[in-house]
Amino acid sequence: MNVRKQFAWYSIWMLTCLTTCWLQTGCTKSGEAKTRAAQEEAFRGCFGFAPPASVTEIKYADYYQREVMDGAYEQWLICTFQADVFDQMVKKKGYQRGESFTLTSSPNKPAWWTQDSVGGNIAYGLEGKDSTSYLAQLWHDEKTGLVHWHQVETD
Repeated sequence: MNVRKQFAWYSIWMLTCLTTCWLQTGCTKSGEAKTRAAQEEAFRGCFGFAPPASVTEIKYADYYQREVMDGAYEQWLICTFQADVFDQMVKKKGYQRGESFTLTSSPNKPAWWTQDSVGGNIAYGLEGKDSTSYLAQLWHDEKTGLVHWHQVETD
């Protein structure tokens, strides 16, 4: 093979490697709702309704990683427990009582997310049609008085 052809193949190979690296790093994002307005918007996006003012604490974070062939989107939310709001969360999206999954958080979970399992609490779950690409879990931790919500979506 002459030098020109070698250089052309080398250039194509380098361009492919650089594009792959760019896609893997350039399509990653994560965020955390810092203001009350952003927290309420995140709550609304997760549950389909606005939180009442009585839900005084809301923490939300998400992480999106786009790979060349697949990706993952993970969300975490905790908020103050209020029985009627919790009931609305469960009913609005169709969570099923007793559905418990092992949703292990990625290493990118927020620092405030300390509880990866429902423990002795009653879990409510929701899964996608294929049972693996979308899993969400919701529970009320009676010890802390907080609602925990964790969602993992892969493609």
